[in-house]
Order: sequence, then structure tokens, then C-alpha cells
Amino acid sequence: MKKCTETGKPSKGWKKVLLRILLTLLALFLVCAITVGISILVCRSSLTVHSYDVEIRGVTHPFTAVLLTDLHGKEFGEGNAELLELVRQQQPDVIFCAGDLIDGSASLADVERVSALLGELTGIAPVYVSYGNHEKAYLRNGGAELRPYVEKSGATLLDEACTAAEIAGNKICLGGTLGHLYLFGRTKEAYWSSPEVKLMQEMEASGLPTIVLAHMPDTIIFCQAYKDWNIDLFLSGHTHGGVIRLPFVGGLYAPMQGWFPEEDMGYFNYGRVQLVISSGMAGYKNIPRVFNRPEVCVLHISG
Repeated sequence: MKKCTETGKPSKGWKKVLLRILLTLLALFLVCAITVGISILVCRSSLTVHSYDVEIRGVTHPFTAVLLTDLHGKEFGEGNAELLELVRQQQPDVIFCAGDLIDGSASLADVERVSALLGELTGIAPVYVSYGNHEKAYLRNGGAELRPYVEKSGATLLDEACTAAEIAGNKICLGGTLGHLYLFGRTKEAYWSSPEVKLMQEMEASGLPTIVLAHMPDTIIFCQAYKDWNIDLFLSGHTHGGVIRLPFVGGLYAPMQGWFPEEDMGYFNYGRVQLVISSGMAGYKNIPRVFNRPEVCVLHISG
């Protein structure tokens, strides 16, 4: 009697192996999904601190600065109590707010809330504010003039302008610009007569140590604007730290830089010019931060 056999079908042993593989993949997917979900929840409200040591020639008394960027109207605790407490713990001599504290679509209530935050920050240390692309968009869209709200808080607004500031016994030339330190489709004549170029020239001529709040760092990085200007330190945001940070890889996406940005946060030295990019505090559009806790950036500056 001939033995009846099946061909073209997996044996029961192979079915068990295949089932185990599928269950393992499903378990890994669930673990990854749960891990990402937890990270999203943590990154919504849990702040962290990143510190950098920066040397600037001409600084005779070391001082501590806090850099805040890309808040986009978020609150950390009621009335931003958690953010204020973390800033207070750093014992800063000065606080820099380098843009995008509000969204381009902010309401007047959002503006008043950020003004209140600035007022609280001025109780900790002198505060200097520059605009980001979202403040500029807010103004273009017919939003209320922001200067009165900044000035009411006691902070100093640096909108394509600079000032000689006394910080911990040092005289520092502080400036604020959006960061369009390149042609960007303009003629050379239009660029060289622009407010940002006049600002850089004025700061260079000051003879003082120079720090520029430049929300968008892209022209400094890619157009090598650092070669054009004798500025000691640029402080930027805008990148959101790559929004989603992949283990062993880094940031996934940054505005202007695109996928897998190399300069999305941290300290960079270009010879005579230094750059610090804060990863900021909010997500990007509707994309939440993942493995990328909101940041209070601390600078220990010495000569």
C-alpha cells in the first residue's frame, strides 16, 4: 500500500516556528509602541538641562546664562512653575530667549501668558529676547504688536538690534536677529544694506565680546556665514533637536536641515565663531518629541 503524502504545504513543525516568529515580532512591535508612547508622554512635560562650557576672549568674570527657545506657547506646570523653578536652580546671571516663544497662530491670551512668563523670568535675572520665525509670522498675520508685551515684562527686546549689556561685571555686546545672514534670494545690494548686516557690522565695531541671539542657525551652518563675521558666539534654536531622536543615530528631522540633521543641537566650533543650538521645548507642528526631552540650555561662559 502506497503512503499518501502532501506536497507544497508546510509541516506542523514549520507552522509552529512561523507562529513563534510572528508572535516575537508582534511582541517587539508592542514593546516599541509602548516605549514610544511613554516617551511622548514624558517629553510633553518633563524638562531636562543641557550644559555647555564656552570661552569668549574678553570675558574677565565667568558667568552663567540660560538659553530658552521654541516654547511655542507651551506651559510646564501651572503658570510655567516647573520651567521657572528649573531656570531658578541654574542661578543664571542672564537669561536669553532666542525666538519662537509663541506660535505664528497664537491668540492674544497666548501672548499675554508668555509676557507673564518673561515677567517672572526677569525676577530671576535680566532677560533678553529676540524673535523667531513664528513671532515674525504672527506679526505678518496681523497679530498684536509684541514689543509692548515684552517691554511690559521688564525684558529687553533685540529685534535686529544690539545693546551693550553689563553681565556679572562684564560688558558684552548682545544682539538679536532672525538669522538670515545670507542672500536668500536677495541681490547683494539688498543683502548688504539689510538690517541684519548693519547689526553685524555694528556689533563687530563695538570692540566688546559679542553674543548674537540668532533663532535660525542654518545660514551659519550651510552658507558658512561664520566666515563673514567676527562674532564670538551665536545662540540658536529652530531645530527642535531633530524632533524624534533615534538611539545611536540622533535627530530624525529638523526644519531647514531635513532628514537626519547633523547639527540639530549642541555646541559647534568654527574657529573664531562658536555656535550653540538648543533643542528647545516643543514638538514640530503636529509631530511630538520622542526620546527628546524639552531642554533648558545652560552656558557657563568664561574668558
